Amino acid sequence: MVKKLSNQKRLRSEKVNFSDLCHKCLSKGYDDLTEGELISLVLEKDDQDQSDHESIQNLLGDKEFQLFQLSQWGPNELMKRFRLSAEDSVRFAGIWELSRRKWNFIQGAPVIRNSGDAFRLFYSHLAFLNYESFQVALLNRANKVVHRWELSKGGIHSTVVDVRLLIKQALAYNSIAIIVAHNHPSGNIQPSQEDRAITEKLKKASKYFDFTLMDHIVISGEHYFSFADEGLL
Repeated sequence: MVKKLSNQKRLRSEKVNFSDLCHKCLSKGYDDLTEGELISLVLEKDDQDQSDHESIQNLLGDKEFQLFQLSQWGPNELMKRFRLSAEDSVRFAGIWELSRRKWNFIQGAPVIRNSGDAFRLFYSHLAFLNYESFQVALLNRANKVVHRWELSKGGIHSTVVDVRLLIKQALAYNSIAIIVAHNHPSGNIQPSQEDRAITEKLKKASKYFDFTLMDHIVISGEHYFSFADEGLL
């Protein structure tokens, strides 16, 4: 019976240089790389160098799942425990820090359940501006905000909305839902004909690219109008 080799055992039997790892990543994706190959990629190590190969093996250890433990050690601890230079230790620990920050952002990101949540998300950015600003929030499958930005701004009465730029950003962030919002400096929260037209245009574009336009919020001061609440989406 043939047993599947662990990632560490495969690394011992396969020597791949840094250029090969880059090519493998670009052609097949990160999922096809072993843990050892990923570490080689991060540290820019060439496994044809035996000392580098052994250094990576020391990082991984004899057990198959050492990555969590590795993520708990800072650069000084890595230098003490393994044959890593200060530069490599700082780089390797920095990768884990980036990962932690991303996770903290995702965990702490606002969750949009209804129009009130959407209003609170945009309120401080739109409520009291003296010009119109059109802003966008992108959401993941858990309805958490992964990105928010100002798409455009204009004068007192209007602003231009480039739907192509909005969709481009949504695709870049792998989001599945979109919420848009803009303000009315006049104090009137009722949507104009232009507001209704851009909403319909966004709805059609989102559907074509498999996004959901969850809501369009019009804000003025403490008040808002929700296209979703009014059954206009």
